[in-house]
Amino acid sequence: MGFGRLNIWIRGRHCKVIEARGYVTIKTCDGRVLKWCGENYHKIPIKCGHAEVKVPPGCYIVRAKICYHGSNDDTDRAMVIVGCDQEACVNLIAPTFHQCIRSVVSPFLREAQELDIPEKDMELAVATLMKTARVTKDEMDERIGSRIEAFEGDEEEIKTHRVELENVRGIIKRMW
Repeated sequence: MGFGRLNIWIRGRHCKVIEARGYVTIKTCDGRVLKWCGENYHKIPIKCGHAEVKVPPGCYIVRAKICYHGSNDDTDRAMVIVGCDQEACVNLIAPTFHQCIRSVVSPFLREAQELDIPEKDMELAVATLMKTARVTKDEMDERIGSRIEAFEGDEEEIKTHRVELENVRGIIKRMW
């Protein structure tokens, strides 16, 4: 029984491998960089959108930073389990800045409300993010509306989430 092997691929639009340079970091599930037998699994070089790494058997979180001009330089994370003498293929998506902003606005506004940040400050921050990513108010409103519709049921947790999303939607509608 021996080491496992991770083949890590960086992908962009339409799932195409991005022939980018950068580095990948492998962490244990407690969020710490994997360190094994004097080896540090932080900033492992990526070349042409790929890295192959020998790892001890285990469960890992993998993420990369890449030189990807015109888009985001952080990939999404992936969890991978690799056993003794096994190979695992990890595909990391490099989302666009536009996709990142669409995903972060709702949780950002919910957290800001919990911290009692003044609504004008929240609006300015969100407006700046949305303008930078070229996300329109209508697009964000439609996205939040779709999320509200997707949560069906009468359970208290679902009702609470829908109310939170409606509050976020209200802030978006009042902007600009």
